[in-house]
Amino acid sequence: MLPLREDAQPLTKNKHLFPADYTLEYRDKTLATSDLPRTRVTNHDFCSFSAPSNATVLVNNFVQRLLKGRKLITLTLREYAYSPERNSNLKEWAKFLATLNNQEYLIVVIRDTYHSFDKEPEEFADLDVHYMPAASLDFALRVAFYQTAFVNFSVNNGPTLVLNFIKDCRYINFIWTNEKNPAISPSLFKKLGIPIGEQYWFRQNELQHLVWENDSFEAIDRAFEHFLTLHEKHYLSSNEANHVSE
Repeated sequence: MLPLREDAQPLTKNKHLFPADYTLEYRDKTLATSDLPRTRVTNHDFCSFSAPSNATVLVNNFVQRLLKGRKLITLTLREYAYSPERNSNLKEWAKFLATLNNQEYLIVVIRDTYHSFDKEPEEFADLDVHYMPAASLDFALRVAFYQTAFVNFSVNNGPTLVLNFIKDCRYINFIWTNEKNPAISPSLFKKLGIPIGEQYWFRQNELQHLVWENDSFEAIDRAFEHFLTLHEKHYLSSNEANHVSE
């Protein structure tokens, strides 16, 4: 995710380091999801990633100009030529986005990197959405959007892996299996130590949510309603905790 190995030097001083013995010369083995510790103790908090301040300022400037009291929602599209059956179902996403109140939500679409400057998808032509090509190209800006958003929507794909490691990040990620596709086969998830139908054991809270279904309108709508319920519960619990601490 970083252009140069040397760019990771400041990160090696972070107390949240994995593996614990990492250095710039670390080349012992390739690490997988299954290597992540399953105990959630202080020194194994993986949700500590954040965008650099300059990227955060740029995104805040963009968002505040358009937000006007609304909540930011991002939708990251998978539009790969490889394994297109795993791509975002644009028709179903368009159907869902059309149901959102534009007085309440600001929608930013982050497209696949190699489609970032293409004409907007025809399925989205009549929608009130904004596009951010720079976030498709610049990883720091992508992270800044993700950490700022009320919720981040996506289907399972490479760039959105970082959603799992951003502090206080909220997401709904659609993921499904297909025995005929080695990238999403049940056997691969088993090898990675990811129980099908369950949540990542290293997630920070219940607002980081995997949905083990295709991204149909019904599944998206149901997942969002569930998220809103969880968010209210989470918000009330946080306020009560803060009130007690005061």
